[in-house]
Amino acid sequence: MQGTMKPKGKGMGRFAGTILVMTLVLLLLPSVAFLQGREHLYRVVVHVENPIRTIPREKLKRIFTGKIRYWPDHQKILPIYLDGEHLTDFAEDVGLSRSDLQQRWVRLSLQGVTEPPRRFERAEDALAFLVAHPTAIGIFPSSLSETPSVLKEIPVEP
Repeated sequence: MQGTMKPKGKGMGRFAGTILVMTLVLLLLPSVAFLQGREHLYRVVVHVENPIRTIPREKLKRIFTGKIRYWPDHQKILPIYLDGEHLTDFAEDVGLSRSDLQQRWVRLSLQGVTEPPRRFERAEDALAFLVAHPTAIGIFPSSLSETPSVLKEIPVEP
């Protein structure tokens, strides 16, 4: 009879192990989602004549902080942005706070080395600027509904 009895607590150990595994999986899910990338509140738009198809996040940061001023073909880059909440998402995505980004723009202006990115309050004006200046690059909200056919959105690489 001794061999037929189950030790007490063995069934509970299996249950606790299952709960532990499920908890670990649930804790790791946000990390996996982060690795896959998140949906941005901003989009990057350039003229179709611009040969770039994607842009690395670090290069985008360097363009919008005045550290890169020319495209590989030696054309001057004209960074612009449409003012709005998406700018906070852009700043955080490139590793800055919105206020730090704006302070850098003030410094660029005061140093006179290069102009800070041009600010637009109306989407129509910003899009018209991009259409007229093929070397421009713009930051817009992801909710921007339509862009002229001579403009294209480019994805940001990690």
